[in-house]
Amino acid sequence: MNEELKETLREVLQAELKPVNRQLNQMDQRLEKVETGQQRLEQRFEKMNKRLEGVETGQQKIDQRLGKVETGQKDIQADLKVLIDGQKEIHNEITDYFNEMNTVMQTYRGDIEYTFHKTAQHELELRRLKNP
Repeated sequence: MNEELKETLREVLQAELKPVNRQLNQMDQRLEKVETGQQRLEQRFEKMNKRLEGVETGQQKIDQRLGKVETGQKDIQADLKVLIDGQKEIHNEITDYFNEMNTVMQTYRGDIEYTFHKTAQHELELRRLKNP
């Protein structure tokens, strides 16, 4: 009887545990799906991290190039300032030279007018002396 009782108990337990086992199997399957999904997410995150690292590297290169461009721009601005200052200085020198030349020309003009006037006066006097 002891064996029969054991067998009966075993059958009852197995019958009662079948739904529990079925639920555990379903839970195992669900857990496997969750783990698979998690692995896929982790793979996607790894790919995203690699892409982000690439973007960050590109951003660093852009920042370096921009720094060089800014330095070059500052150099160009300094060179332009030197050129502009030099141009102003040359303009001032040309203006001063022009003013000096204008003064000299005015002096020459006065001298030429005087000489012309004197020449005309002398010609008139010579004509008067020749034709009394």
